[in-house]
Amino acid sequence: MLFGLAGKPRKWEDWGFSQPLQERRIFVLNKLTEAIKAGRKKDRAACKQALILARHFKLLETEPLEIQELYLQVFVVAEIMLSGPNSFSNLIENPFLFEEQPFWRQIAVHNLSLSHEFQNHNLNWKSWLNYPSAYFESRVNNENQAAIWARFNKESDTLVVMFENHPLQSSLRKDCMAIKKKKKEILAGELVLPETGWHQQLFPLYYKTFGYLKKKGQLISDLLSKLERPDLIKQLILELGEVKNRKFVIKLWGRDFVNLYSGNLIGNCLAIGNKDSYPVVRLPGVPGEKRPAGILDYLVDKGIQVVEIMECKNGDEYYAGQCYLYVFLDNGKPVLMADSIDFNPYYQLDRRKSLNLKMKNELFNFLKNYARAIGIERVVIGKNGPILESGKNKGKRHEIGNDIDISDLPVVTFEKIDKLGGYWNHNPYFLESVGGTEAFVIM
Repeated sequence: MLFGLAGKPRKWEDWGFSQPLQERRIFVLNKLTEAIKAGRKKDRAACKQALILARHFKLLETEPLEIQELYLQVFVVAEIMLSGPNSFSNLIENPFLFEEQPFWRQIAVHNLSLSHEFQNHNLNWKSWLNYPSAYFESRVNNENQAAIWARFNKESDTLVVMFENHPLQSSLRKDCMAIKKKKKEILAGELVLPETGWHQQLFPLYYKTFGYLKKKGQLISDLLSKLERPDLIKQLILELGEVKNRKFVIKLWGRDFVNLYSGNLIGNCLAIGNKDSYPVVRLPGVPGEKRPAGILDYLVDKGIQVVEIMECKNGDEYYAGQCYLYVFLDNGKPVLMADSIDFNPYYQLDRRKSLNLKMKNELFNFLKNYARAIGIERVVIGKNGPILESGKNKGKRHEIGNDIDISDLPVVTFEKIDKLGGYWNHNPYFLESVGGTEAFVIM
C-alpha cells in the first residue's frame, strides 16, 4: 500500500534490521570519535557538534530502541551517505529509493501521504516546503546602557566633589542634576552635543555663574574646561545614546542534520547531549523516558516546519529564535499552529523588551504571509496542551510557555487539536499543543 500505513506503531523488530543496533551504534560512535579528533585541529565547531551527539547517544541508552534507531539512521544517512543541499529533504519523500529498507520506506511513504493530504484540503504543498525568507532591521540601543549609566552617575558626582569649597560647586551640582533628569532623552540618543560649545550646553548654570562672578570682579578661572572628566562625561553620554542597526532574517529551516543542534543554540528543552537538559513535562502518548525524539521527529516529518529567526553578523547567521509549525483542522478547515515560540535568552522579553517586540511583530507578519501562501486563513499560537497523566500537574491541562508577550492576543477554543496527516510511526511527537483545546489568535 503506497499512500497509507496501518495506524499501529511499529516496534524496532518490525523494521527487520540485519545487524544488531549495538553494533551499528559502535560504528557511529567511532565515526564521531574520529570527527572529534580531526575537528580539534581543523574545525572546532564540527568537533563540538560531534561531541554533543556522542554524549547524546550515551544518554539514549535508557530510551526505547525506536528512538535510538531513529538517531542512528538519520546520522548515517544525513552525515555519511548524503552530500549537497536539500539532499536529505528530497530523500525522505521518495519511497522508491527504499524497496528493501522498511524503516526509511515508512518515513518516505508518510511524507508522500502528507503531500496528498495537503492537496486534499486545497493547501499548497510547494509553498509549505519552500517559502521566501524575510529580512528586517532593528535599531537597538547600546546593550551596556545600565553599566554606562552607573559610571556616568559616578563620574558626575566625582566632578562635583572636585569643586569642593569652590564658588561654582553649587551651580555645577545643579547642572549635573539637570543632566541626570534628561536620562530618557539621553538613552534615546536625542541629546545632541555639538563639536564645539558643548561645555556650555551641558553646564549652562556653571557658565552663567562664572560670567556673573567674573563681571563682578572676582579672580576666577574656568577650571571645568581644563579638566578631563567633563570630556569623559560627554563621551559616556554619547555612548548611552548609541543606536545600532541590527539585521535579521526570518526563514524556514533547511531540514538538514545540523538543525538537530538548534535546541542547543536556542537554549530550550529540545537541546541534546546534556544530561541535565530534557523536557520538564511528559506528554501523553509521546515515546521516551526522559528524552523523546523531539527535533528529530520534526526533521523527518515534512508535516512539521520550523521557522528560524537569525541575526546576521559579519556574514554569519546566529540563532535568535524559532517556532515549530504544523497544520490542524477545525471543523474541516485548516489552521496554522505555532506550537511554541522560543527565543535565545539574549533576546527574551525581560532583557531586550523593544527588540523582543520587534522580533515578535516581524515573526507574526511572516507567519501570516506564509499561511496565505499555503492557503490558510487562520494562524494561532498554542495556549494549552493535553491533560497530563504524570508529574506534579497530573490531571491538569499542560500550559504552554512562550518567550514573547501574548497578553494582547485573543483566545480561541477548539474541540481538540491534532496534527494534520498524523505521525510517521503513529505516535505523537513532542508538540505541546497537540491534544489541547485553546490557542492565542494571530490571524
